[in-house]
Amino acid sequence: MAATMVPSPPGRAATAPGVAVAATVGTGAPRANIAMLATQVAGGAAELSTIDMPHAATLAGPHIVADLPALPRIDDSLYAIGAEIARGGMGRILSARDRRLRRDVVIKVTRRESGRVDPRFEREALITARLQHPSIVRVYDAGVLGDGTAFYAMERVRGRSLEVVIGEAQTLAARLALLPHAIAVCDALAYAHSEGVVHRDLKPANVLIGPFGETVVIDWGLAKDVRAAESSVDPDDEQAEPAGDSSLTHAGAVLGTPSFMAPEQARGEPSDERSDIYALGALLYNMLTGVPPIRGATTTEVLDAVAAGKHAPISEREPHLPEELASLVEKAMAHDPTRRFASAKDLADELRRFSAGKLLASHTYSLARLVKRWLWRHRVTVGVAAFALVVLVLVGVLAVKNVLRERDLAQQAREEAENEREIAGRRYDDLVIDQAGAVLDLDPSRTAAWLQQLNMPAYDWPKTYDLAVEATRRGLAKELRGHTQDVELVAVTPDGTHVVTGSDDSTLRYWDLATKQSIVLEGHKGPIEQIAVSPDGKYVASGGTDHDVWLWELATGIGRPLRGHGNTVRGLAFSPDGTQLASVGEDGSLYIWDVASATGKQIAKHTAGFRPVAWLDNDNVIVGGFDGQIGRFDVKTGKGAIKPAHAAELRCFALSPDHKYFVAGDEDGLATLWTWDGERVKTLGRHTDVVRKVLFTHDGKHVISAGGDELVHVFSIPDGPTVELRGNESGVKDIAISDDDTEVASAGIDGVVRVWNLTGSLVREFRGHGFAVKAVAFTPDHRLVSGAEDDRARVWHLDPTDMPPRGAALKTWLAAHTNVEVRPPRAPR
Repeated sequence: MAATMVPSPPGRAATAPGVAVAATVGTGAPRANIAMLATQVAGGAAELSTIDMPHAATLAGPHIVADLPALPRIDDSLYAIGAEIARGGMGRILSARDRRLRRDVVIKVTRRESGRVDPRFEREALITARLQHPSIVRVYDAGVLGDGTAFYAMERVRGRSLEVVIGEAQTLAARLALLPHAIAVCDALAYAHSEGVVHRDLKPANVLIGPFGETVVIDWGLAKDVRAAESSVDPDDEQAEPAGDSSLTHAGAVLGTPSFMAPEQARGEPSDERSDIYALGALLYNMLTGVPPIRGATTTEVLDAVAAGKHAPISEREPHLPEELASLVEKAMAHDPTRRFASAKDLADELRRFSAGKLLASHTYSLARLVKRWLWRHRVTVGVAAFALVVLVLVGVLAVKNVLRERDLAQQAREEAENEREIAGRRYDDLVIDQAGAVLDLDPSRTAAWLQQLNMPAYDWPKTYDLAVEATRRGLAKELRGHTQDVELVAVTPDGTHVVTGSDDSTLRYWDLATKQSIVLEGHKGPIEQIAVSPDGKYVASGGTDHDVWLWELATGIGRPLRGHGNTVRGLAFSPDGTQLASVGEDGSLYIWDVASATGKQIAKHTAGFRPVAWLDNDNVIVGGFDGQIGRFDVKTGKGAIKPAHAAELRCFALSPDHKYFVAGDEDGLATLWTWDGERVKTLGRHTDVVRKVLFTHDGKHVISAGGDELVHVFSIPDGPTVELRGNESGVKDIAISDDDTEVASAGIDGVVRVWNLTGSLVREFRGHGFAVKAVAFTPDHRLVSGAEDDRARVWHLDPTDMPPRGAALKTWLAAHTNVEVRPPRAPR
């Protein structure tokens, strides 16, 4: 039997070509122990790194196996353990000798330090154990050693990887001579597919060529049993590796080796046998041209190119390649899975036809080409018959008939292949529907995104329509994508056409709600802490941890820095007429800025920091201190006073529209009502944690407060009842009131945006951010904008005006109502 060699990843020590790492060939292995047999693991560049160990390695280690009757205890003396050859993510590879049958083997032991067998180790062994094929490495034994270490033993194979062999083939003729190996790989994959197993990491490095021409497919560590129960372990559940060398195997939402994986794998979509067929095509591409189909500096670059199907046509890389073979490779690597070969067996049969000089069903021939091929194949007969015109004519007629017959056979083969494609397409659509249903409770918009991946016939299915209706009922969103860190702040312009967002990535973005495009406002050197939009909607002010205030003209995106604060800017407010801007900071400074000239001055300095600031009118401001005091200042004269008010740090202010009251919220959870002149009226209520936001309704009849606990309070002013808005599962970061004073929205740390009416009834729940929602704001046309830790802002329609249509029109309708992607956003940093 041929052998397995360990290729060397970049930056790692490697074994010399031809060094064997998989074990003995022979018969008579103890079959009773083959309940869990492992795959050959030594072929993947990302799976193993070789280690030069001059002395023998031991199997000692905390690999205890508990409660696994499928793996019997094995007497340690049955195997003589040699040196460690390599190690990878799930185990170590050790040389060994089977004393019973006097043969060399290779043993793999699990590396996981846990009290049970790693399910992935078990899955890897079980899948390969049942694959009995001449071109798939065999497994002899499996069990548990005396110290509790789980292992399995494999045949020892000697040979070189196809990757090395391809590198040595410097001419097209030399590379064409490798086609029998490609046929053997196709046969091995066809057999595996018939057993319900998909390899998902096929590449030249995972194919070994023996000294007598043997071909062996190895490294089934990422294989998937498509017939297994849903509870079985699947490598899809692993976390994705970071972007890096695109030649390495990556497991996670994106699974496989980027340069050889199918586009659907690169997009993190379900993979099946057709993904392996794409990989076979990529392997053929590499074999026939000497280079992978797609190369790039980083894994991310390669994944993006693969997902978009951006590989150079093989005929451009190798102009002298026979056009039939070029067509065959391009068909196998079709971007649309339904246009690839229906099975690995079909691909193998086509390669055999090519090797035998026969017509290929996957290639369309011109009549001239068919005649030319026939004349070439029968050139001796044609030469001999050339002396007689009649004989020549008869031969020509017979040749044309033969050509037409072969053309009809090719057409029949194409029709059969089309039927197989339809079956495969149905299987794919079933998987997509399953995925769409699985994310419905987490993000209805992602359900809609999955539905957009269906083939057109699936839009007529009742279950497709039912899922689309349910997702619409729960709420579809348009995403505003561009920030690279948490979206902390959201503000809507007075006319409701634009939104400003502030982020920890040090930028603001000015979004057009119609086009979902944005202008980036860059200037800050740290996270944005505050934003404020001027009453006329012409300017936005921002303050950050870099101690600076920036004033931005929204029409042009031009910003001017307003410097003076000595610490983080904690509060911003435009005057009612929009001509002045007040800012306060942690250093206890209060600045008043002239908007037109972008100049200003400090008018107050406090020993404790300031956080909230608000304008009583165009001449007077109030500020709240970290020490609980409230200050009132005349901005023209700078005169004013600071008086004790709360026992804890003040966090927020809200002013009544009739200029009778203002409300202050503090760190201890108190919301207190004050007269316009600064006289305390009453404590409205108490939260169990900090009050982050207080609001007056536009009619001034109610005050709304929220903060560190899960409740939102609605107080009737001045002496009416209090209503508690319940439903949040944790604290609240922000609240907003609709323009018609009928609804309150909250930004929940539990990742949900909730909407209530003022009587306490929960109206809507919008799910999809997945991480803490930081900000929320209503637009005048009754939409809701939210920002969250997932780097995204979302726009929700509170009053959907239409429901999805049935049939083919559904795809276009979904695309018009949500732009959310299939992949979820990244986790917060």
